[in-house]
Amino acid sequence: MQSSLRLPGPKAQAIIERDQNVISPSYPRDYPFVMDHGIG
Repeated sequence: MQSSLRLPGPKAQAIIERDQNVISPSYPRDYPFVMDHGIG
C-alpha cells in the first residue's frame, strides 16, 4: 500500500513547532496541519 501524503518539510515543521509554542492550551489543535497553497 502506498500513501500519497508527503511528510512535512523543514518550513512546515518550523511552523508546527512555533504553533505548539505560542497557541493557548485551551485552544488545542486536533492534528498538526500546514497548508501548502490555496486558490481563490
